Amino acid sequence: MTGTEPLRILVPLDGSWVAESVLDWAKNFAERSGAHLVLFRVDLPLRASVFMATLMGNDRSDDAPGPAKEYMEGLESILCNEGASVSAEVAHAELLDRTVADTRTLLAECIGRVVADRIAQDDIDLAIVASH
Repeated sequence: MTGTEPLRILVPLDGSWVAESVLDWAKNFAERSGAHLVLFRVDLPLRASVFMATLMGNDRSDDAPGPAKEYMEGLESILCNEGASVSAEVAHAELLDRTVADTRTLLAECIGRVVADRIAQDDIDLAIVASH
């Protein structure tokens, strides 16, 4: 990053209210510092997404974020309309078939690895993450 480039803040999101709870804080921080927000989502195969929603007790269809790209574009549009400098990205994760007992650990490791790889790229200066 040179002195003329804005700070770039990665905000990983999974569609949950917990993950989205950092958006107001991140937006305010970005506005004050002149930073650019990079909203980031790891897109899981449908089978894994359904498993995680069930595991987290999310069986209400209105809580589902929908397809990852549309979900991220919607959040990007909202924040942009509120005056934030923002972009959205979706990375796809591939999972091997595993037993149910292994699936939760595998998903957490896979998602964490994809997010960590994105943070390690040269254009990210800070990550703001909520965890549950």
